Amino acid sequence: PMPNPVLRTALVNFELPAATNVTVRVFDMSGKLLQSMNMGKVAQGQNQFMLNTEQFQTGLYIMAMTTEFGTVTRKFAVGNK
Repeated sequence: PMPNPVLRTALVNFELPAATNVTVRVFDMSGKLLQSMNMGKVAQGQNQFMLNTEQFQTGLYIMAMTTEFGTVTRKFAVGNK
C-alpha cells in the first residue's frame, strides 16, 4: 500500500493475469483478522482500490490479497494520525 506508513487511507495497486474474484484481508501482527473485503470479480490488468485504515491503531499490519492464482501478502505500517 502507498504511502507507507499509512495515515488514513492507502492506494493499493495490483495487476491480474486474468479476471478473477479478489478478497483482501488485513491482520494485525498477532494474526487477528481486522478487516475483510470481498471485491468480487475484478478485471484482468492493472487495478487499484483504497484501503481505509482509520480504525487501526499505530503499528504494523499484514494485508493478504487472495485470488484463484494464490495469495500475496504485504506488510504495512499505520502511522500517527
